Amino acid sequence: MRTYLQLIILTLGTLLSWPAQAQNVSIQAQLDRAEIKTGEQAIIDVVIRTDDLARTHFFVAENDQEPSRFRILEFGAVDTVQIDDKLREIQAKMLITSFDSTLIVIPPIVVETPSGRAQTEPLALNVIQPEVDLDHPEQFEDIKAPWGVSWGLADILELILRHPAFWIILLLAITAYSIYRYRQLPKDVKLPVASTPTREITEKPLERIERELREIEARAYWRSGAYKQFYSEVIESLKHYIYAVKGWHVLEMTTSELNDYLYRRGEDRELRTLLEGLQREADLSKFAKSTPTEGDARNSLADARSFVLRTQSLWLAAQEEADNSDIAEGRAEV
Repeated sequence: MRTYLQLIILTLGTLLSWPAQAQNVSIQAQLDRAEIKTGEQAIIDVVIRTDDLARTHFFVAENDQEPSRFRILEFGAVDTVQIDDKLREIQAKMLITSFDSTLIVIPPIVVETPSGRAQTEPLALNVIQPEVDLDHPEQFEDIKAPWGVSWGLADILELILRHPAFWIILLLAITAYSIYRYRQLPKDVKLPVASTPTREITEKPLERIERELREIEARAYWRSGAYKQFYSEVIESLKHYIYAVKGWHVLEMTTSELNDYLYRRGEDRELRTLLEGLQREADLSKFAKSTPTEGDARNSLADARSFVLRTQSLWLAAQEEADNSDIAEGRAEV
């Protein structure tokens, strides 16, 4: 009888202690809003309770099933509160944004300690496009309200160079000056005839992209703060390179369309990650009023070169092997 009583007491003690251990680590997360416009930012408030503050780690679970449709701008603890002698409460915030107008699912946020592990449920955030007045489409407003930043000389020059009227006036001026100079020439003077090259020199796609990246770096757009122009040229050069090597019509694709296209074709994950990172930086500089640094621009150039280097082992090697096979078959037929 005494043995049974001891067994019952031991069993009850185990059952009562199990919930206490399970509650040593917990996590809760909540979005500050259910819907944002593309390029806007949302905050996720995270509350973590732990019995081992020094060895507590929290992170967003990875999702390898589909490409990420949002970007984490900041994620970290902002405050720590002592609950009792053992428990501590960590208050953290995650700042996210997205450029895809769709319902995005944020993976669970995981917390791990030596005594346990817990995670939140996936969160859903609806991302919509900015509203456009169909009666006055020219009055479309940007995603972000304009900041009170003074116009610099570089901004004014960029605005002038982007306006079509400037190029029309410049073309008319050059034409008028050429006609004037032609009429000033003596009648017996013959204009030099341009010599026609004997053969056309064509660049290979790899040589062309390497040359264009060197030229972009030499122009040093970061000195004038023209990061929009910098990222536009980098992304455009990479899209032309993809078209030249693979024949894919990606020149007019948006960031999400190109990422989904490469994902559906089963392209290399590292290749997709490099290109997605470059496009996100370009979108942030264009639409979210983000101000990159010279270091960010140089890192983006390094990522672009890494993308090209990665394609040499994946795309160009396979293409050369196919070309050599075609040449061998042609010789066999002869």
